[in-house]
Amino acid sequence: MKKIMSLILFSALCLGCMTMSISADYTEEDLLGAKLQGLFYQESDFLYSDLAEDYEAWWWDDYVEELDSVVTAAYINMRGFSMSADGRYAYMGTLNGGTGMRGVVVLDTQVGKITDMYYSYNEENALPGSPFSYAKGIAADDRGYVYVGFAYSVNYNYLSLGIAQQGADGKLTEVVEIPVYQNDLEPGDEAGTKVGVNGVEVAKVGDKYLCFVMSNYQHDALYCYDVTDPANPVLYKSWGIEGVIDFADPDCTIDLDGKHLDEGQYMAVDSDGTVWLCASLVEGGTGVIKIDPAGITCQAYIEYSGAYCIAHEGDLLLVGLKDGTAVDVLNDSTYEKIGSIEVPDADRVTRIQIVGDTLYVCGAGNDSMSYNYIYAAPLNADAQAAFDAQVATLNGYRQEDDTGEETEEETEPGVTTEAETETPTEQVPEGATEAPATNAPETEAPVTEPEAKGGCGSIIGNGAILALLAFGACAVVKKKKD
Repeated sequence: MKKIMSLILFSALCLGCMTMSISADYTEEDLLGAKLQGLFYQESDFLYSDLAEDYEAWWWDDYVEELDSVVTAAYINMRGFSMSADGRYAYMGTLNGGTGMRGVVVLDTQVGKITDMYYSYNEENALPGSPFSYAKGIAADDRGYVYVGFAYSVNYNYLSLGIAQQGADGKLTEVVEIPVYQNDLEPGDEAGTKVGVNGVEVAKVGDKYLCFVMSNYQHDALYCYDVTDPANPVLYKSWGIEGVIDFADPDCTIDLDGKHLDEGQYMAVDSDGTVWLCASLVEGGTGVIKIDPAGITCQAYIEYSGAYCIAHEGDLLLVGLKDGTAVDVLNDSTYEKIGSIEVPDADRVTRIQIVGDTLYVCGAGNDSMSYNYIYAAPLNADAQAAFDAQVATLNGYRQEDDTGEETEEETEPGVTTEAETETPTEQVPEGATEAPATNAPETEAPVTEPEAKGGCGSIIGNGAILALLAFGACAVVKKKKD
């Protein structure tokens, strides 16, 4: 009875919803023909040597007031990523081993500076070598709020949702942080439950803003929070079972034809509340689970090799591949592959967004491919002009000379220096002026022809790049308010 009432309540909410139309001036053909260009490139250890003197204080202290010449640290594996709704700010969250930044770095593309860092840290639970939380899922809404899934750096017993507000000064101000999962054991205690977080997404559904958080490892559950009041997020009890889909629950209503979810990854949420969740299965294989707006039934399971992240635009599904080679384009009803957008260089694709008239793709690195990319594909002439302006601004970044004093770049914005042009051309994506050396092995995209079937058992087979070496801007690290 509870499940039926949940479906009725959520359906009533959605009756008045109109499908959100993209305020855009591009066609399906423009999207199918999109060609990614480099907006932002980030070397994994590009500031670690600069940070060495302040490393002890930065790493172990809860707050660093002003770092005059150092604004970020080692970067590996940019999993969490989102653009702001106006396309100005890029929010980047990365994974690291014993060194580097764990949290969210804010890049203001209109001024060409890192403006802030936001992370979760609890001094009482800090473990040697790993005091910060991983930010593996990031989303932003059209009100200026940013939603971050924080998994404890030693993935046991705790994960949380942080909500921050973007300020006009480029700073993020934390509004609230709440536990999504916790048990009675200390965070990081490996005797407990291994739990992490992958996808985080936010959508306006009717008159409500809903935030979805996917936990994984030994606790595979999808949470739905009502964040209409971002200072008071609450589980949306009219969705799923009291706001949660617990995929390990024997009574879970998301029927995958006898198969079982192993790991939920990244997702897209439609304006009517439909969830498209990339996932791998215990029985093997990867694909996309289409979950109805009430969080009660599986409307389709689309088997798709390598599916890792997804976006839904018009009648198209954009599926980012885990091997980092491409974003495949599928029809959203037949699930047939109708095109592919090449990703120039990435270990995996972790986020796909269309903001305004521009397609953004996050290309993550790994320990061997120690860099991250933000790619963009402007979908019309106006978007291309705006992109070119962003690139010019980012190329006008400030850096320090050998004396340690701040100096402006002598080259005009967007103009490549002689040193930059020495990079081997075979490593440079479209529009790039610089790219890192890499010893990562080449990978091939999985080749599986799609085969459309109906129902929940539906199965188908399968610019300019900125190398930031230093910034002169000061940054303030946000601390968790205990």
